[in-house]
Amino acid sequence: SRNLMEPETDRYHFGIILQKWQEDYLILELKCQQ
Repeated sequence: SRNLMEPETDRYHFGIILQKWQEDYLILELKCQQ
């Protein structure tokens, strides 16, 4: 069975991945606009 802490950890990692993806996406958008 899964550890009770795992859902929190997964959500935390997902937040980091989403933040990183947003940063990369914004950088790509800025490059395309130039």
